[in-house]
Amino acid sequence: MYRRRPRRSHQWVGFAALSLVCCTSPPVLELCPTIATISEDFVGAGQRPQIDILFVIDNSGGMVVKQQALVATFGDLMRGLDSQGYELDYHIGITTTDVGSWVSPGQPWTMATGACDSFAGDDGQLQAGSCLDRQNGTAMAVQTCSASCPDRRFVPTDGAPFLSGYRGFHNVPVAMELDPKTGRLVDRGPEYALRCMALVGDGGCALSSPLEAMKRTLDGHLAGNRGFLREHSILLVVIITDKDDCSVQLARRAENDPHTRNCSGPDVDAAPDCFTPSFRCLARNLRCDQPLNSAGRKTNCRERPDSYLEPVQSYVNFLQALRPQGRFAVVGLWPLPAVDAGGQVVVVQSPKVTGSAGLGAAAGSEAACLAVGDPNFVGQPQLRLTHLAAPFRSLGQQPMEGSVCEPQNYLYVESSVFSHNHICHQMLVTLEGLPKLREDGTPACRAGEVSSDSPHDGPETLMPLCGAGCCTAMDNPYTHCGGWSDEVVAACRDEPQPCYCIVSGGAKSGPWEVRAGVWRPKNADDPPGTIVNLRCALQSAPVCALPPK
Repeated sequence: MYRRRPRRSHQWVGFAALSLVCCTSPPVLELCPTIATISEDFVGAGQRPQIDILFVIDNSGGMVVKQQALVATFGDLMRGLDSQGYELDYHIGITTTDVGSWVSPGQPWTMATGACDSFAGDDGQLQAGSCLDRQNGTAMAVQTCSASCPDRRFVPTDGAPFLSGYRGFHNVPVAMELDPKTGRLVDRGPEYALRCMALVGDGGCALSSPLEAMKRTLDGHLAGNRGFLREHSILLVVIITDKDDCSVQLARRAENDPHTRNCSGPDVDAAPDCFTPSFRCLARNLRCDQPLNSAGRKTNCRERPDSYLEPVQSYVNFLQALRPQGRFAVVGLWPLPAVDAGGQVVVVQSPKVTGSAGLGAAAGSEAACLAVGDPNFVGQPQLRLTHLAAPFRSLGQQPMEGSVCEPQNYLYVESSVFSHNHICHQMLVTLEGLPKLREDGTPACRAGEVSSDSPHDGPETLMPLCGAGCCTAMDNPYTHCGGWSDEVVAACRDEPQPCYCIVSGGAKSGPWEVRAGVWRPKNADDPPGTIVNLRCALQSAPVCALPPK
C-alpha cells in the first residue's frame, strides 16, 4: 500500500461507489425499480468500510527511540488511510502496556516498585492526551515529545479518546501545510495528533503486558473506551515492544512480589524470587537446557508448562470471539527472531549485583536483536508475541510482524495488513445475504454508471456480467488490494465493454460474503464524475448499504 503504489484502487467498487437495494418479495428484480421506497432503517453499518486500529505501545524503559521511529511513519500512514481509493472510515486508538503489578487494589507491596506501584496501571485506557502534558518520563522522553509534537492542542476535540477520520474530515485540529513531495496543501493535523498521543514515554511499569493491555482496551470494561470499537469494523491491533509479553495471571500476581534473594545454585526450577521482577517474566516463562539462574547462553528454550503468565491461547480466543476470522489482524514490531525460531537467549551478570538477583537478558551483540550502528535499538528474547500472531498468519501474504530493531521497516510492517486478503475483502461491499439468481443462473442485479452527484439514481445503461473467466480471476484471494493483478488483467482483457462481477467468497471468505468488481476495457480509469450504482435482490433478510448522503 505504501512501498509499492497500486496500479489502481478504483476497480473494486467501494462502499461510496455503490448503491445497494434489497427486496424481500418476488419477483426479485422487477419489484426493485427505484431506491425511493427503501427505509433508512435498512441502512446498514457496512455502508462504508470501517477500520478500528489499536496501537499497543510499550511505555517502559528503553522505548523512547522506538516510539520516535514509530511516530515518524505516521505521515505516510495517514496519507494511505486518507487516500481516495480506500474511502475508509477509521478510528485510531493508543494504549500502553502498563497494567500494574499488585495482587489487589489498595494492597501495595511492602517495598516500593516505582512505576509498577499500582493494581491496574493504565488498565487499557485509550491515551488521547498530549505527550507535552506527561509528567513521568525521562529527560529523553520529554525532549523527544518536544521535537515531535508541535502543540498540545493536537488531540481529539470532540471528547473521543481516539482519532477518527473519513473522507478528509477528522476530529482533531486542522494544520494545512505545503507538501514538499506534491506541492499541494495537505492537512497534517491528524499526523500531529497521532504523534502527540503515541509518544507515551518511558515511565510505565517494567512488567510490560501488551496482550493483557490489548484485551482490557477492547473488552468493554472501561466506559471511557466505548465508541472506539464498532460492531461491524475491521480490527487491527499493532503492538510495538522491545521485550516479551509479561501478562501475569491474576491468580498468580503474588509472584510479582519485588523482594529478591540470591539463588546461586543452578536450578532449572528456580523460584520466582530468585530473579528481579523485570527478568522474572522471562526466567519463569522459559525452560531451557541450562538453568536461567546462571549466566551464559541458553539453548533449546521453550515455554514452561507451569508458567505464571496468562496462556497466549486465551488472548487468541479473545480475539476470535471478538471478531470472526478475516475481520481482524495482529501486526507486531517486537524482537525477532523468536526464541523458538533461532532467537538467542543470553543471560548476563550485573557487575553491581552478585548472584541471581543481578541477572538479566544480555544487551549489545548478545541481545535478542540489535540494530546495525545504533545500540539504542535493542531487544530482549521474545516468544509469546510471535505465538499470538502465528494462528492468524497465512501463506502468501506480506509479513505482519517485524523486528523492533529495524526501524527502517516499521512502515512496511504496519502497512502490510492492508495487503492481507481477508482485510481487503472486508473493505469492499459486504452483505449479510447472497443475490437471488435469475432462471439463467446470473445474479439478479443491475449495475451501471451514474453521476457521482446523484449516486441514488438508477443507471440509464446497464453493464453486462463479465465472463466466467474474468470473474473467477477476480475471486483469487490475493488480487483484490489496490488494483487488479496481472492474472485478472489477462483473464479480462478480451471483455469488449465495461462489465461487473458478483463474487461470493464461499468457504474462503465466509458463506455470506458478497463482493462486487468492475472491469473496464484496457484496464481504463473510471469516467470522470461517475460512480457505479449496483442493485441486487437478496436471497435472505437484507442489510442494505447506501452511499453516504
